[in-house]
Amino acid sequence: ISKQIKLVNRLYPGRLESFHFPTDNADYLGDQRARNRLFKTLDLCSEEGIRKLVIHSNHFELLGKFDPKTLPETRKSYLEFFQTIDERAVDNDITVLVENMPIIGNDGVDFDSVFVLPQDFVEFHRFKRVRIAWDLGHWAFTCALVQSVNNISNILTVEALDYFDFLKILPLIGHFHLSSFKGLVFPHSSGRCVEGLPMH
Repeated sequence: ISKQIKLVNRLYPGRLESFHFPTDNADYLGDQRARNRLFKTLDLCSEEGIRKLVIHSNHFELLGKFDPKTLPETRKSYLEFFQTIDERAVDNDITVLVENMPIIGNDGVDFDSVFVLPQDFVEFHRFKRVRIAWDLGHWAFTCALVQSVNNISNILTVEALDYFDFLKILPLIGHFHLSSFKGLVFPHSSGRCVEGLPMH
């Protein structure tokens, strides 16, 4: 990664403005090796003049093990870790951006649900250099899935979401991902969500 970044910076000076930290096998909260790699990436971005580092929570849980009741405590652990990241980001003159995730994974078999809804990010006001990367495609998928669940039956209802709810946390957003998606996926279904499509 370091070699690739240096090459891009040599070929296109000043064009590399952000870097997205890997998601797979990168549980930086539970794995010291992944955490060290995240810290090294922070340093690398600083050295190479990349001002924004985008990360996910990388807290993937399989469908059968996911328990939404544990989310508040898990979120608290991340907020504590982000305090450390915030201090390092200030020292490195970088903004670290935590991306909102879709309500369920693209294949309907896992969750990374720590930071999905706008209210999941309200505590970010305490940080100096940790902000939000708001992925409009992830959010549109979440809104569409919740609406679909509510359309299926009036017995099972989920609190309705408004697409523009993210404007409530706009001062905390430092980066947008502008893309959309195709296809909804439900647990135990054969559906699939395809990300990264152009927005209409």
